[in-house]
Amino acid sequence: MDKILNAFTKDDDRDERRGERQANSSVWLSDQQYPAGGNVTHGGSYPAGGGYKYDDDDDLRGAAETASRHAGDSGDTDLFSGILGALGQKKQRLADEDLDEQQAVKSHKKFFGDGDDDDDADDRSMGSAAAMQALKMFSGGQSGGNQSQSAFIGLAMSEASKLFDQKSSQGKVASGSSKESAIMQAGEMALKMYLKSGGSQSSGGGVGGLLSMASKFIPKAKNAFTGPMVSSLEKAFNLLSADPRVRCVILTGSDPQNRTFCAGMDLSQGFGTDGDPDATRDQHRDGGGRVSLAIYNCNKPVIAAINGSAVGVGVTMTLPASIRVVSKQAKIGLVFARRGIVMEACSSFFLPRLIGLSKALHLVTVGGVYPAEHPLLRDLFTEVVGPDRVLPRALELAEEVSANCSAVSTVVMKNMMYRGPETPEKTHLLESKILYDMFRGKDCKEGTDSFMEKRPVNFKGSMEDDAPTVYPWWIDDLRTKGSKL
Repeated sequence: MDKILNAFTKDDDRDERRGERQANSSVWLSDQQYPAGGNVTHGGSYPAGGGYKYDDDDDLRGAAETASRHAGDSGDTDLFSGILGALGQKKQRLADEDLDEQQAVKSHKKFFGDGDDDDDADDRSMGSAAAMQALKMFSGGQSGGNQSQSAFIGLAMSEASKLFDQKSSQGKVASGSSKESAIMQAGEMALKMYLKSGGSQSSGGGVGGLLSMASKFIPKAKNAFTGPMVSSLEKAFNLLSADPRVRCVILTGSDPQNRTFCAGMDLSQGFGTDGDPDATRDQHRDGGGRVSLAIYNCNKPVIAAINGSAVGVGVTMTLPASIRVVSKQAKIGLVFARRGIVMEACSSFFLPRLIGLSKALHLVTVGGVYPAEHPLLRDLFTEVVGPDRVLPRALELAEEVSANCSAVSTVVMKNMMYRGPETPEKTHLLESKILYDMFRGKDCKEGTDSFMEKRPVNFKGSMEDDAPTVYPWWIDDLRTKGSKL
Protein backbone atom coordinates (compact mmCIF):
# COMPACT_ATOMS: atom_id res chain seq x y z
CA MET A 1 0.00 0.00 0.00
CA ASP A 2 1.41 3.35 -1.01
CA LYS A 3 1.48 5.57 2.01
CA ILE A 4 3.26 8.67 3.20
CA LEU A 5 3.58 9.49 6.85
CA ASN A 6 4.45 13.14 7.25
CA ALA A 7 5.90 13.82 10.67
CA PHE A 8 5.55 17.49 11.57
CA THR A 9 8.16 18.73 14.00
CA LYS A 10 8.59 21.93 15.91
CA ASP A 11 11.82 23.79 16.65
CA ASP A 12 12.54 25.25 20.06
CA ASP A 13 14.00 28.50 18.66
CA ARG A 14 11.00 30.49 17.54
CA ASP A 15 13.05 33.48 16.43
CA GLU A 16 14.84 31.45 13.76
CA ARG A 17 11.69 29.90 12.33
CA ARG A 18 9.13 32.68 12.69
CA GLY A 19 7.41 33.25 9.38
CA GLU A 20 8.58 29.92 7.96
CA ARG A 21 6.29 27.06 7.07
CA GLN A 22 6.36 24.17 9.51
CA ALA A 23 8.85 21.57 8.34
CA ASN A 24 7.89 17.99 7.68
CA SER A 25 9.50 14.71 6.78
CA SER A 26 8.00 11.82 4.89
CA VAL A 27 7.80 8.10 5.44
CA TRP A 28 7.00 6.27 2.24
CA LEU A 29 5.30 2.91 2.21
CA SER A 30 5.15 2.31 -1.51
CA ASP A 31 4.92 -0.29 -4.24
CA GLN A 32 5.96 1.43 -7.44
CA GLN A 33 6.92 4.84 -6.04
CA TYR A 34 10.31 5.37 -4.46
CA PRO A 35 11.17 8.30 -2.21
CA ALA A 36 14.46 9.11 -3.83
CA GLY A 37 17.27 7.97 -6.08
CA GLY A 38 20.87 8.96 -6.47
CA ASN A 39 22.94 10.51 -9.19
CA VAL A 40 26.43 10.63 -7.72
CA THR A 41 29.59 9.14 -9.15
CA HIS A 42 32.76 8.47 -7.26
CA GLY A 43 35.66 6.11 -7.66
CA GLY A 44 38.80 5.01 -5.91
CA SER A 45 39.28 4.08 -2.28
CA TYR A 46 37.81 5.89 0.70
CA PRO A 47 39.89 6.10 3.84
CA ALA A 48 38.57 8.20 6.68
CA GLY A 49 40.40 11.49 6.88
CA GLY A 50 40.99 14.34 9.28
CA GLY A 51 39.76 14.11 12.83
CA TYR A 52 36.31 12.87 11.84
CA LYS A 53 35.11 9.62 13.46
CA TYR A 54 31.91 8.16 12.08
CA ASP A 55 31.29 6.32 15.36
CA ASP A 56 30.66 9.75 16.91
CA ASP A 57 28.03 10.52 14.26
CA ASP A 58 24.44 9.60 15.17
CA ASP A 59 23.59 9.13 11.49
CA LEU A 60 26.37 6.58 10.86
CA ARG A 61 27.15 4.90 14.18
CA GLY A 62 26.63 1.15 13.87
CA ALA A 63 26.33 1.17 10.06
CA ALA A 64 29.58 -0.78 9.57
CA GLU A 65 28.40 -3.48 11.97
CA THR A 66 25.06 -3.76 10.16
CA ALA A 67 26.79 -3.89 6.77
CA SER A 68 29.24 -6.59 7.88
CA ARG A 69 26.51 -8.69 9.45
CA HIS A 70 24.31 -8.64 6.35
CA ALA A 71 27.18 -9.01 3.87
CA GLY A 72 28.14 -12.36 5.36
CA ASP A 73 31.68 -13.55 4.62
CA SER A 74 32.44 -10.85 2.05
CA GLY A 75 35.46 -9.69 4.06
CA ASP A 76 34.52 -6.05 3.49
CA THR A 77 34.42 -4.85 7.10
CA ASP A 78 37.42 -2.54 6.73
CA LEU A 79 36.07 -1.29 3.42
CA PHE A 80 32.74 -0.41 5.03
CA SER A 81 34.49 1.51 7.81
CA GLY A 82 36.61 3.50 5.39
CA ILE A 83 33.64 4.42 3.24
CA LEU A 84 31.63 5.53 6.27
CA GLY A 85 34.45 7.83 7.28
CA ALA A 86 34.35 9.43 3.84
CA LEU A 87 30.56 9.64 3.86
CA GLY A 88 30.51 11.49 7.15
CA GLN A 89 32.77 14.20 5.80
CA LYS A 90 30.50 14.67 2.76
CA LYS A 91 27.19 14.95 4.64
CA GLN A 92 26.61 18.64 4.03
CA ARG A 93 27.36 18.35 0.31
CA LEU A 94 25.08 15.34 -0.01
CA ALA A 95 22.27 17.19 1.73
CA ASP A 96 22.50 19.93 -0.91
CA GLU A 97 22.61 17.62 -3.94
CA ASP A 98 19.59 16.63 -6.00
CA LEU A 99 18.33 13.06 -6.25
CA ASP A 100 17.62 11.12 -9.43
CA GLU A 101 14.50 9.14 -8.58
CA GLN A 102 13.99 7.73 -12.06
CA GLN A 103 17.52 6.33 -12.13
CA ALA A 104 16.95 4.61 -8.80
CA VAL A 105 13.68 3.04 -9.95
CA LYS A 106 15.23 1.87 -13.21
CA SER A 107 18.30 0.40 -11.51
CA HIS A 108 16.31 -1.45 -8.88
CA LYS A 109 14.02 -2.95 -11.51
CA LYS A 110 17.06 -4.02 -13.53
CA PHE A 111 18.87 -5.87 -10.76
CA PHE A 112 16.13 -6.89 -8.32
CA GLY A 113 12.98 -6.89 -10.43
CA ASP A 114 11.99 -8.14 -13.85
CA GLY A 115 14.14 -5.70 -15.82
CA ASP A 116 16.75 -6.56 -18.42
CA ASP A 117 20.15 -6.97 -16.75
CA ASP A 118 22.08 -8.35 -19.73
CA ASP A 119 24.24 -5.23 -19.91
CA ASP A 120 27.34 -4.91 -17.78
CA ALA A 121 26.70 -3.36 -14.37
CA ASP A 122 28.36 -0.07 -13.52
CA ASP A 123 29.01 1.16 -9.99
CA ARG A 124 26.40 3.92 -10.17
CA SER A 125 23.51 1.63 -11.13
CA MET A 126 24.55 -1.05 -8.64
CA GLY A 127 24.70 1.52 -5.86
CA SER A 128 21.28 2.92 -6.75
CA ALA A 129 19.72 -0.53 -6.91
CA ALA A 130 21.34 -1.60 -3.63
CA ALA A 131 20.04 1.45 -1.78
CA MET A 132 16.50 0.85 -3.01
CA GLN A 133 16.70 -2.84 -2.11
CA ALA A 134 17.89 -1.83 1.35
CA LEU A 135 14.85 0.40 1.66
CA LYS A 136 12.62 -2.55 0.89
CA MET A 137 14.41 -4.70 3.45
CA PHE A 138 14.33 -1.93 6.04
CA SER A 139 10.57 -1.63 5.69
CA GLY A 140 10.11 -5.35 6.17
CA GLY A 141 11.98 -5.39 9.48
CA GLN A 142 15.09 -7.08 8.03
CA SER A 143 17.52 -4.72 9.72
CA GLY A 144 18.05 -6.95 12.72
CA GLY A 145 15.60 -5.09 14.93
CA ASN A 146 17.46 -1.80 14.47
CA GLN A 147 15.20 0.78 12.82
CA SER A 148 17.80 3.56 12.81
CA GLN A 149 19.23 5.52 9.92
CA SER A 150 22.59 3.82 10.40
CA ALA A 151 20.95 0.41 9.97
CA PHE A 152 19.44 1.56 6.68
CA ILE A 153 22.79 2.88 5.43
CA GLY A 154 24.49 -0.33 6.52
CA LEU A 155 21.94 -2.41 4.63
CA ALA A 156 22.53 -0.34 1.49
CA MET A 157 26.28 -0.92 1.63
CA SER A 158 25.92 -4.65 2.28
CA GLU A 159 23.51 -5.03 -0.65
CA ALA A 160 25.99 -3.21 -2.91
CA SER A 161 28.77 -5.52 -1.76
CA LYS A 162 26.73 -8.64 -2.49
CA LEU A 163 25.44 -7.31 -5.81
CA PHE A 164 28.96 -6.46 -6.98
CA ASP A 165 30.23 -9.92 -6.02
CA GLN A 166 27.33 -11.51 -7.89
CA LYS A 167 27.92 -9.52 -11.07
CA SER A 168 31.67 -10.01 -10.82
CA SER A 169 31.24 -13.78 -10.65
CA GLN A 170 29.12 -13.55 -13.80
CA GLY A 171 31.69 -11.41 -15.56
CA LYS A 172 29.15 -8.58 -15.89
CA VAL A 173 30.90 -5.65 -14.23
CA ALA A 174 31.48 -2.66 -16.50
CA SER A 175 35.03 -1.57 -17.20
CA GLY A 176 36.24 1.03 -14.73
CA SER A 177 33.75 0.08 -12.02
CA SER A 178 35.00 -0.99 -8.62
CA LYS A 179 33.48 -2.58 -5.55
CA GLU A 180 34.53 0.40 -3.44
CA SER A 181 32.73 2.80 -5.73
CA ALA A 182 29.56 0.69 -5.88
CA ILE A 183 29.40 0.55 -2.08
CA MET A 184 30.13 4.27 -1.88
CA GLN A 185 27.28 4.97 -4.31
CA ALA A 186 24.87 2.95 -2.17
CA GLY A 187 25.99 4.64 1.03
CA GLU A 188 25.75 8.11 -0.48
CA MET A 189 22.25 7.53 -1.79
CA ALA A 190 20.99 6.04 1.46
CA LEU A 191 22.45 8.93 3.45
CA LYS A 192 21.01 11.48 1.02
CA MET A 193 17.54 9.97 1.39
CA TYR A 194 17.70 10.65 5.11
CA LEU A 195 19.24 14.08 4.85
CA LYS A 196 16.87 15.30 2.15
CA SER A 197 13.87 13.96 4.06
CA GLY A 198 14.87 15.51 7.37
CA GLY A 199 16.54 12.50 8.91
CA SER A 200 19.38 14.25 10.71
CA GLN A 201 19.21 16.68 13.58
CA SER A 202 22.60 18.13 12.77
CA SER A 203 22.92 18.08 9.01
CA GLY A 204 20.33 20.58 7.93
CA GLY A 205 18.01 17.98 6.45
CA GLY A 206 14.87 19.99 7.06
CA VAL A 207 13.94 22.41 9.85
CA GLY A 208 13.69 20.30 13.00
CA GLY A 209 13.21 17.29 10.75
CA LEU A 210 12.66 13.68 11.65
CA LEU A 211 12.59 10.71 9.34
CA SER A 212 11.28 7.24 9.90
CA MET A 213 11.44 5.58 6.51
CA ALA A 214 9.81 2.41 5.29
CA SER A 215 8.87 0.99 1.92
CA LYS A 216 6.66 -1.74 0.49
CA PHE A 217 6.84 -3.26 -2.97
CA ILE A 218 3.46 -4.68 -4.04
CA PRO A 219 3.23 -4.51 -7.84
CA LYS A 220 -0.16 -4.10 -9.45
CA ALA A 221 -2.04 -4.32 -6.16
CA LYS A 222 -3.53 -0.81 -6.06
CA ASN A 223 -2.09 -0.25 -2.60
CA ALA A 224 -3.71 -3.42 -1.28
CA PHE A 225 -3.25 -4.19 2.42
CA THR A 226 -0.83 -7.02 3.23
CA GLY A 227 0.65 -8.75 6.24
CA PRO A 228 4.15 -7.22 6.04
CA MET A 229 2.57 -3.79 5.77
CA VAL A 230 1.07 -4.23 9.23
CA SER A 231 4.48 -4.33 10.88
CA SER A 232 5.75 -1.35 8.88
CA LEU A 233 2.84 0.91 9.78
CA GLU A 234 2.76 -0.28 13.37
CA LYS A 235 6.47 0.42 13.84
CA ALA A 236 6.25 3.78 12.10
CA PHE A 237 3.44 5.05 14.32
CA ASN A 238 5.12 3.76 17.46
CA LEU A 239 8.35 5.56 16.53
CA LEU A 240 6.57 8.80 15.70
CA SER A 241 4.50 8.59 18.87
CA ALA A 242 7.59 8.30 21.05
CA ASP A 243 9.61 11.10 19.46
CA PRO A 244 9.10 14.42 21.30
CA ARG A 245 10.05 16.40 18.18
CA VAL A 246 7.05 15.15 16.22
CA ARG A 247 3.95 17.34 16.47
CA CYS A 248 1.55 15.84 13.93
CA VAL A 249 1.43 12.88 11.51
CA ILE A 250 -0.22 12.61 8.08
CA LEU A 251 -1.17 9.26 6.55
CA THR A 252 -1.89 9.44 2.81
CA GLY A 253 -1.68 7.47 -0.41
CA SER A 254 1.17 8.16 -2.83
CA ASP A 255 -0.76 7.33 -5.99
CA PRO A 256 0.40 10.17 -8.30
CA GLN A 257 -2.96 10.07 -10.08
CA ASN A 258 -4.87 10.37 -6.78
CA ARG A 259 -7.12 7.47 -7.74
CA THR A 260 -6.48 4.85 -5.06
CA PHE A 261 -5.78 5.32 -1.36
CA CYS A 262 -6.06 1.63 -0.47
CA ALA A 263 -7.99 -1.09 -2.29
CA GLY A 264 -8.44 -3.13 0.89
CA MET A 265 -7.00 -6.50 1.76
CA ASP A 266 -4.80 -8.18 -0.84
CA LEU A 267 -7.05 -11.14 -1.67
CA SER A 268 -4.22 -12.89 -3.50
CA GLN A 269 -2.67 -13.58 -0.08
CA GLY A 270 -5.90 -14.88 1.39
CA PHE A 271 -7.82 -13.60 4.38
CA GLY A 272 -6.17 -13.25 7.75
CA THR A 273 -2.64 -12.69 6.48
CA ASP A 274 -0.99 -10.92 9.38
CA GLY A 275 2.46 -12.48 9.38
CA ASP A 276 1.59 -15.49 11.59
CA PRO A 277 -0.17 -18.16 9.51
CA ASP A 278 0.19 -20.74 12.30
CA ALA A 279 -1.66 -18.70 14.94
CA THR A 280 -4.58 -20.36 16.71
CA ARG A 281 -7.97 -18.70 17.18
CA ASP A 282 -6.92 -17.42 20.61
CA GLN A 283 -3.57 -16.20 19.31
CA HIS A 284 -4.80 -14.52 16.13
CA ARG A 285 -4.86 -10.73 16.08
CA ASP A 286 -6.37 -8.90 13.12
CA GLY A 287 -3.62 -7.01 11.28
CA GLY A 288 -5.88 -4.08 10.51
CA GLY A 289 -6.65 -3.83 14.20
CA ARG A 290 -2.97 -3.66 15.03
CA VAL A 291 -2.58 -0.69 12.69
CA SER A 292 -5.72 1.01 13.99
CA LEU A 293 -4.57 0.62 17.58
CA ALA A 294 -1.15 2.02 16.71
CA ILE A 295 -2.86 5.10 15.25
CA TYR A 296 -5.33 5.31 18.15
CA ASN A 297 -2.56 5.07 20.75
CA CYS A 298 -0.25 7.49 18.92
CA ASN A 299 0.56 10.43 21.19
CA LYS A 300 0.39 12.82 18.24
CA PRO A 301 -2.62 14.02 16.23
CA VAL A 302 -3.04 11.90 13.09
CA ILE A 303 -4.56 13.29 9.89
CA ALA A 304 -5.73 10.84 7.22
CA ALA A 305 -5.46 12.40 3.75
CA ILE A 306 -7.58 9.99 1.70
CA ASN A 307 -6.62 11.04 -1.81
CA GLY A 308 -8.35 8.22 -3.66
CA SER A 309 -10.78 5.35 -3.35
CA ALA A 310 -10.69 3.28 -0.16
CA VAL A 311 -12.36 -0.07 0.45
CA GLY A 312 -12.49 -2.32 3.50
CA VAL A 313 -9.44 -1.91 5.69
CA GLY A 314 -8.44 0.97 3.44
CA VAL A 315 -11.25 2.89 5.13
CA THR A 316 -11.37 1.31 8.57
CA MET A 317 -7.70 1.82 9.44
CA THR A 318 -8.23 5.59 9.08
CA LEU A 319 -11.10 5.74 11.57
CA PRO A 320 -8.85 6.31 14.64
CA ALA A 321 -7.34 9.41 12.99
CA SER A 322 -8.34 12.72 14.55
CA ILE A 323 -9.06 14.30 11.15
CA ARG A 324 -9.99 12.74 7.79
CA VAL A 325 -9.76 14.75 4.56
CA VAL A 326 -11.04 12.93 1.45
CA SER A 327 -11.07 13.42 -2.31
CA LYS A 328 -14.48 14.22 -3.77
CA GLN A 329 -13.69 11.68 -6.49
CA ALA A 330 -13.02 8.85 -4.04
CA LYS A 331 -15.28 5.81 -3.74
CA ILE A 332 -15.73 4.40 -0.24
CA GLY A 333 -16.79 0.83 0.49
CA LEU A 334 -17.41 -1.21 3.64
CA VAL A 335 -17.99 -4.42 1.70
CA PHE A 336 -17.49 -7.04 4.42
CA ALA A 337 -20.94 -8.62 4.09
CA ARG A 338 -20.31 -9.13 0.37
CA ARG A 339 -17.11 -11.05 1.13
CA GLY A 340 -18.53 -13.23 3.88
CA ILE A 341 -16.50 -11.63 6.66
CA VAL A 342 -17.12 -9.01 9.35
CA MET A 343 -15.81 -5.57 10.31
CA GLU A 344 -12.13 -5.35 11.27
CA ALA A 345 -9.49 -2.83 12.30
CA CYS A 346 -11.56 -2.03 15.42
CA SER A 347 -14.15 -0.44 13.11
CA SER A 348 -17.14 -1.83 15.02
CA PHE A 349 -15.94 0.43 17.86
CA PHE A 350 -15.04 3.53 15.84
CA LEU A 351 -17.57 3.66 13.00
CA PRO A 352 -20.83 4.00 15.01
CA ARG A 353 -19.17 6.56 17.29
CA LEU A 354 -18.17 8.66 14.29
CA ILE A 355 -21.30 8.54 12.12
CA GLY A 356 -23.98 7.08 14.40
CA LEU A 357 -25.31 3.56 14.77
CA SER A 358 -28.07 3.93 12.17
CA LYS A 359 -25.75 4.94 9.32
CA ALA A 360 -23.08 2.46 10.39
CA LEU A 361 -25.59 -0.40 10.29
CA HIS A 362 -26.85 0.69 6.87
CA LEU A 363 -23.33 0.82 5.41
CA VAL A 364 -22.21 -2.60 6.62
CA THR A 365 -25.56 -4.32 6.01
CA VAL A 366 -25.78 -3.24 2.37
CA GLY A 367 -22.02 -3.47 1.82
CA GLY A 368 -22.12 -1.04 -1.08
CA VAL A 369 -19.54 1.34 -2.52
CA TYR A 370 -20.50 5.01 -2.33
CA PRO A 371 -19.08 8.34 -3.50
CA ALA A 372 -17.32 10.25 -0.73
CA GLU A 373 -20.03 12.94 -0.75
CA HIS A 374 -22.88 10.45 -0.21
CA PRO A 375 -25.19 11.40 2.71
CA LEU A 376 -24.38 8.14 4.49
CA LEU A 377 -20.73 9.23 4.70
CA ARG A 378 -21.33 12.87 5.55
CA ASP A 379 -20.07 12.64 9.14
CA LEU A 380 -17.12 10.38 8.35
CA PHE A 381 -14.96 13.05 6.73
CA THR A 382 -14.30 16.52 8.09
CA GLU A 383 -13.51 17.92 4.65
CA VAL A 384 -14.24 16.78 1.07
CA VAL A 385 -11.98 18.51 -1.47
CA GLY A 386 -10.66 18.07 -5.00
CA PRO A 387 -8.16 15.22 -5.47
CA ASP A 388 -5.25 17.61 -5.96
CA ARG A 389 -6.14 19.46 -2.75
CA VAL A 390 -6.27 16.51 -0.35
CA LEU A 391 -2.61 16.42 0.68
CA PRO A 392 -2.08 20.21 0.54
CA ARG A 393 -5.10 20.70 2.78
CA ALA A 394 -3.86 18.04 5.19
CA LEU A 395 -0.48 19.76 5.29
CA GLU A 396 -2.15 23.08 6.07
CA LEU A 397 -4.06 21.51 8.95
CA ALA A 398 -0.95 19.77 10.26
CA GLU A 399 1.02 23.00 10.16
CA GLU A 400 -1.75 24.80 12.04
CA VAL A 401 -1.88 22.12 14.73
CA SER A 402 1.92 21.90 15.01
CA ALA A 403 2.39 25.64 15.37
CA ASN A 404 -0.54 26.54 17.60
CA CYS A 405 -1.71 23.58 19.71
CA SER A 406 -0.45 21.81 22.82
CA ALA A 407 0.57 18.23 22.09
CA VAL A 408 -0.59 17.25 25.57
CA SER A 409 -4.00 18.90 25.23
CA THR A 410 -4.79 17.28 21.88
CA VAL A 411 -3.96 13.76 23.05
CA VAL A 412 -5.69 14.05 26.41
CA MET A 413 -8.89 15.48 24.88
CA LYS A 414 -9.04 12.68 22.31
CA ASN A 415 -8.90 10.14 25.12
CA MET A 416 -11.42 12.08 27.19
CA MET A 417 -13.94 11.61 24.40
CA TYR A 418 -13.12 8.00 23.54
CA ARG A 419 -12.36 6.71 27.05
CA GLY A 420 -14.54 8.98 29.15
CA PRO A 421 -16.90 7.80 31.90
CA GLU A 422 -20.46 6.67 31.22
CA THR A 423 -22.27 9.40 33.20
CA PRO A 424 -22.10 13.22 33.33
CA GLU A 425 -21.28 13.08 37.03
CA LYS A 426 -18.25 10.84 36.52
CA THR A 427 -17.23 12.93 33.52
CA HIS A 428 -17.32 16.03 35.71
CA LEU A 429 -15.06 14.31 38.20
CA LEU A 430 -12.60 13.26 35.49
CA GLU A 431 -12.49 16.68 33.84
CA SER A 432 -11.95 18.36 37.21
CA LYS A 433 -8.97 16.15 38.01
CA ILE A 434 -7.40 16.73 34.60
CA LEU A 435 -7.97 20.48 34.70
CA TYR A 436 -6.40 20.69 38.15
CA ASP A 437 -3.13 19.34 36.73
CA MET A 438 -3.32 21.17 33.41
CA PHE A 439 -3.82 24.54 35.12
CA ARG A 440 -0.46 23.98 36.80
CA GLY A 441 1.31 22.74 33.66
CA LYS A 442 3.88 24.50 31.51
CA ASP A 443 1.62 24.50 28.44
CA CYS A 444 -1.19 26.30 30.25
CA LYS A 445 1.27 28.97 31.39
CA GLU A 446 2.68 29.34 27.89
CA GLY A 447 -0.76 29.46 26.31
CA THR A 448 -1.87 32.20 28.69
CA ASP A 449 1.38 34.19 28.48
CA SER A 450 1.51 34.12 24.68
CA PHE A 451 -2.11 35.24 24.45
CA MET A 452 -1.60 38.13 26.86
CA GLU A 453 1.68 39.15 25.21
CA LYS A 454 0.21 38.83 21.70
CA ARG A 455 3.05 36.64 20.45
CA PRO A 456 3.25 33.22 18.77
CA VAL A 457 2.84 30.36 21.19
CA ASN A 458 5.70 27.93 21.84
CA PHE A 459 4.33 24.85 23.59
CA LYS A 460 7.00 22.47 24.90
CA GLY A 461 4.94 20.00 26.91
CA SER A 462 5.03 16.27 26.11
CA MET A 463 2.98 13.30 27.21
CA GLU A 464 6.11 11.70 28.59
CA ASP A 465 6.79 14.57 31.02
CA ASP A 466 3.57 16.57 31.34
CA ALA A 467 0.59 14.21 31.20
CA PRO A 468 -1.99 14.82 33.95
CA THR A 469 -1.55 12.70 37.06
CA VAL A 470 -4.69 10.64 36.46
CA TYR A 471 -3.54 9.65 32.95
CA PRO A 472 -4.30 6.91 31.92
CA TRP A 473 -7.44 7.16 34.01
CA TRP A 474 -9.24 4.27 32.31
CA ILE A 475 -6.93 1.86 34.11
CA ASP A 476 -7.84 3.11 37.59
CA ASP A 477 -11.18 3.46 39.35
CA LEU A 478 -11.69 7.19 39.80
CA ARG A 479 -14.07 6.60 42.69
CA THR A 480 -11.13 5.46 44.84
CA LYS A 481 -9.32 8.81 44.49
CA GLY A 482 -11.23 10.48 47.28
CA SER A 483 -12.49 13.46 45.28
CA LYS A 484 -16.03 14.74 45.61
CA LEU A 485 -18.15 16.57 43.07
